Amino acid sequence: MITANEVRISTRSELLHNFSFDFRDGNIYLITAENGSGKTTLLRTMVGLIHVKKGTFLIDGAKFKDKKLQTFYWESSDWFNDQLTGADYLKFVYKQWHSKQNVAKVIQFWGMGDYVNLPIKKYSLGMKQRLIIALYETSDAKNLLMDEISNGLDSDGRELLYSRLRILADNGKCIIITSHYRDEIADYIDCQLAFDSGTLVEVK
Repeated sequence: MITANEVRISTRSELLHNFSFDFRDGNIYLITAENGSGKTTLLRTMVGLIHVKKGTFLIDGAKFKDKKLQTFYWESSDWFNDQLTGADYLKFVYKQWHSKQNVAKVIQFWGMGDYVNLPIKKYSLGMKQRLIIALYETSDAKNLLMDEISNGLDSDGRELLYSRLRILADNGKCIIITSHYRDEIADYIDCQLAFDSGTLVEVK
């Protein structure tokens, strides 16, 4: 579970003010907002890439630095070194997160067998996005923070992603997603939140 305790986040303007909320295990949370409204900033703050002005984010009651392996966040394909291969990154995540996942099965499920050993500079946008999704699965972290994770996927790919995430959540993971595809993902999520006047409010 990820807990926000009276969190205040400010960049050019105040994003959140005294925000408190429990993101519980076994649930998928969708966060919606216009581009530039702070969705990425929120996820960065949860994992300590941006400091909160006030309050804390706790991972199962502890600070993020003490529970790093409980959470996985890969912001975008911009984080890749395009000289490396998808296999390089999968091996790295498998080792660093002390995963017990069957990486070969993850590669097969996401249809990456034909290109996983190629340099990422040869990947299309969709191929890069499937690699990012595979990294999340490979980490096997309990908390998965996903920023526009469906970018670059066609409708079939998005449907496969959402159904897969539902299975992961039903097996106890806490999943937080930012996405523009609210209508497509609505049937899979447990809670939708939207930015409103310095807080996140639940959308019914």
